[in-house]
Amino acid sequence: DNFYLTKKELKNIYNSGMIIGAHGHNHVPLSSMSETDQYLDLKKSIHIIKSIIEKDINFISYPFGDLSSINKSTIKVVKELKFKFGFLAENVFIKNEYKFTIPRIDCVDI
Repeated sequence: DNFYLTKKELKNIYNSGMIIGAHGHNHVPLSSMSETDQYLDLKKSIHIIKSIIEKDINFISYPFGDLSSINKSTIKVVKELKFKFGFLAENVFIKNEYKFTIPRIDCVDI
């Protein structure tokens, strides 16, 4: 697999104080997947990251990050997987689901 960071680099930035979250394993819009496939994809992402940093994964930054990349099933799945917060790359909130639709600045926009 070709990752942006090596396992050693990921562990180093975590140990330096960076918060590490999930982003999905296959990097596709979660809304394009069934609820079961969303769950399995995120569970795999959590498992891989947790095996490297040896800590619980509490945050997700959704692949693609726009509002159309998530749906009601996504919110249900992130709650089931016990994420504390979810981040979009869009300046919107979903009423009553603000913890899972927090706007963020995309690194390509800096």
